[in-house]
Amino acid sequence: MTVLQRINSFNVLTDLCRNPAAVLAAHYLSVGNLVGNDTKSGSLCFAAHGNRINIGDNANAATLFPAAGILPGTLINVAGLSTPKRAHINLAPHRLNPTAQVTIGTNRIWVTTRQSGCSVLILDWGGGQFSMIHLQPHADATFNWLGQFLNKYSRTRALQKNAWLRPEFTHIVEQSGAGLSPLAYILVHSVYITTLGHNFQIIGIAQNGTFQFFLQDSQTIGGAFTVQLMQWTPWSEFLPYSSYRTA
Repeated sequence: MTVLQRINSFNVLTDLCRNPAAVLAAHYLSVGNLVGNDTKSGSLCFAAHGNRINIGDNANAATLFPAAGILPGTLINVAGLSTPKRAHINLAPHRLNPTAQVTIGTNRIWVTTRQSGCSVLILDWGGGQFSMIHLQPHADATFNWLGQFLNKYSRTRALQKNAWLRPEFTHIVEQSGAGLSPLAYILVHSVYITTLGHNFQIIGIAQNGTFQFFLQDSQTIGGAFTVQLMQWTPWSEFLPYSSYRTA
């Protein structure tokens, strides 16, 4: 059984890298907690079972996958990039540190954890250099009385929390570019969409010398999900960020 599960995982991984949209439309993707403070390249653990795909950091694979009914011996390894979530500044002093510019190299996939309120910014610096930043929004308690009042309403809560993240994203981008600006970006917010019972999972697939990034939009209740290939927005120093999803 262990051998058959490993073969199935290998086949699904191969299909994912060749035809990501179709595979992601047929499999619910789950990425476990990722260790570290910034994007890194390394060996990720991968398992496919039924209509699910689980990906995790090897550091916690032994504790991550048994809950999903997968034995550690059935996992396969895949070269990939992983971007951990940056928590609130009081919990993560590294939150505003520069982020790495990385290349595809031998990496086949790029993952970050599921968005259930967080925002993810992906950058294309040109020359095959990319970055990803995953920021947790500020807690309600960090806002003043007016801000906490606005947070009572889902629309204004999302607008306010997203607005607070923009200067932080800008600071990280400026620190990471060494005086240069990225060529294009993808920004995905998820504060509002979470109140509607949805969450997002982003994955990058290495194809033809670049990364294609896909968004899996999942319903918390019912489990239905859809998949779309995300498009880049040209970077501008004079225009505000345009969210790929306004939610």
